[in-house]
Amino acid sequence: MLNSYYTLNVVASSLHSRIRGWRISGLFTQAKDELVISFDGRPESLLICCRPEVHTLYLHPSFSRAKKNSTGVLQAAAGKRVTSVSIVPGNRIVLLTLEEEYSLAALLYGPHANVALTDNSGIMVDSFKRGHPPSVQDLSQKPDNLIFDEVLLRETPANMPTLTLAAAVRKAIPTFGGTLAREAATRAGLSATMTCSELLPHQTEMLLSGIRDMLRDLFSPVPRLYTRGHGPPVLFSLIPLQLAKGLTEEAYGDVHEAIRTMVQRGRSAALLDEKKNRTVALLRQRVLKARRALGAMEDPTVSAARAIAYERSGSWLLAHLPAVEKGSSSIHGQSDGEEVVIPLDVRLTPGRNAQRFFEKAKRTRTALQEARVRRADLEGLVAAGEELLALLEQVQSKEMLKEFMDDHETELKRFGIGPSGNPSAQVPFRVFTVDGGFEVWAGKSSTNNDLLTFRHAKPNDLWFHARGSSGSHVVLKTGSGRGEPGKRAKEQAASIAAYYSKMRHAKMVPVAMTERKYVRKPKGSPPGTVVLEREKVIFAEPGLPEGTRKEKQKEE
Repeated sequence: MLNSYYTLNVVASSLHSRIRGWRISGLFTQAKDELVISFDGRPESLLICCRPEVHTLYLHPSFSRAKKNSTGVLQAAAGKRVTSVSIVPGNRIVLLTLEEEYSLAALLYGPHANVALTDNSGIMVDSFKRGHPPSVQDLSQKPDNLIFDEVLLRETPANMPTLTLAAAVRKAIPTFGGTLAREAATRAGLSATMTCSELLPHQTEMLLSGIRDMLRDLFSPVPRLYTRGHGPPVLFSLIPLQLAKGLTEEAYGDVHEAIRTMVQRGRSAALLDEKKNRTVALLRQRVLKARRALGAMEDPTVSAARAIAYERSGSWLLAHLPAVEKGSSSIHGQSDGEEVVIPLDVRLTPGRNAQRFFEKAKRTRTALQEARVRRADLEGLVAAGEELLALLEQVQSKEMLKEFMDDHETELKRFGIGPSGNPSAQVPFRVFTVDGGFEVWAGKSSTNNDLLTFRHAKPNDLWFHARGSSGSHVVLKTGSGRGEPGKRAKEQAASIAAYYSKMRHAKMVPVAMTERKYVRKPKGSPPGTVVLEREKVIFAEPGLPEGTRKEKQKEE
């Protein structure tokens, strides 16, 4: 319900009373698909999220623009005063009307949510996400969406009997999203997935009554978040939800605070899930590998029996040496009343053949003992891995994950996992640690460079490459250290890029630095070939960080 028509209507109304008359000082982006609008003399900023998973807007009380890695957009709107904020009736479009006949339209629906700048005739003059320009038709009003068609809902069982109850509610009142449609069914004591053919007349009346109550509640909204345990909010709502029974409800006096909390906790949860899932995946991989190794090991009773058989063959040969002819490939005899056939090495004497069997028996017993130790190690690894996985299931916050990694550092090392959950042995790149504890990954070949840049680097990671020379792609993982990477960390990353280039022996090397999101690969280009949309040049001395001399010698 975060981007439902009703939520956006409440936000638009709140913005109209709060920011009307404010002058826009800047429009910029420093996170993918997120537009920030700042105002003259105001600490507050308006954030408009157009990410595929989040379409919403809210007022942030103290958002600060980063000194670097932010890009100005929709500059024609800068300096303009906001004259009104409204919502297009029946549509999820919030309009910020500006002076001098300009408007900003936040289109917060569908897979290509966007923000458009229009002139006084409604013509689009610019858009935030250039890849998906909005259509003029998107700004048209749809007042019919605001009508609750009770007649249509009453007639649905007869006209569309196979339609689910939730779908029938949304058809009767299009502004109801999935959450409100399910809530209407819940309030009537019905299942949202039941078909309309199952709906009895008195149940239809109960459903209609529940929807009317919900519409009244929506006229006096109280924003609230619903959470499960210690996890992030799972539901946002303007009205109480009976379908959220069992969840913890947290009410807010300000819709912007509620939305901001939902978005920020969701981001933190996504980051937590990424780190936690990476560690879980690595542990499961190691446990599975250990299980496979256990399954491939020979039954110790078979090995022990083979050692005994070798020893018996050697003893029998020693006892019957006169009967063994040199050059024979085998000999037949009786042992404990049973016929035995002992294979011989034709190149050896009978006595040497007997000695060979004793040696094989000794090697088999030695291998058996080593296998027992190996089996015990593998069984211990499996048990430890399963215990760690069970403990990880209980981790529900960033703090809990850090505590888990710290408390079980020794056990995790058995699986090649360090405190950050990133085993450098498993990363298919050269890995270094620079100032601030940040990790720097360097590619090993053209194909490996593509893998690093386009599969393992995040949009806001810093990307480095020696200018005018072939060499490794180098990525500074911005989320791997403390705070933001400093000047020293960037210089060290640039030195690594210079070192792993054709200009390694130069005194100083120009190195291009940019965010990964500004690196693209031309269609059909060879491995390792990229184009930079923007860059900053750093002059760096080729070299590796202190403490990596072994890696340096290995590469040389």
